[in-house]
Amino acid sequence: MVWIVISPMLRISAGERWDPINWLINDVGRFQAILYVGLFIVLMMVCATVAQIMLMLKTSKRHLWSIGSVAAIVFLPPIAFGIAQVNPHLTPFVWLFSSFPWATMGHSSTPLVLFALLFDVGILAFLNSYLSDQVKSVGQSETQEIAVS
Repeated sequence: MVWIVISPMLRISAGERWDPINWLINDVGRFQAILYVGLFIVLMMVCATVAQIMLMLKTSKRHLWSIGSVAAIVFLPPIAFGIAQVNPHLTPFVWLFSSFPWATMGHSSTPLVLFALLFDVGILAFLNSYLSDQVKSVGQSETQEIAVS
């Protein structure tokens, strides 16, 4: 994110080659690039929360459930969009909610990216409240076991 903010001050030019800095600043925009970084960070936090929820299960193979659920979150949407031939340049809305929102960079509007970010933050808040409720219930049951013995 620091690179995105200070890149205009660096005055780096790629010469006649494709210049990713100018593309990021002029075509995409710094604010939208920061929103894409935010989408990626929120997705990683959602994956971490889902992994923690799966690790709270009482099954014997909960680590496999955790790995499988995070892998499903990351890989299933792009695979499904690829099979359905959903082009990220033509329909960026659905790709913003997948694990590869950067595929739509430069092809989606800033309000659309901001909406996707707010939606993902809402999902993260819901998952974290569910996880905190589970942690509280586990803590209460362990406290009751200590009090009984």
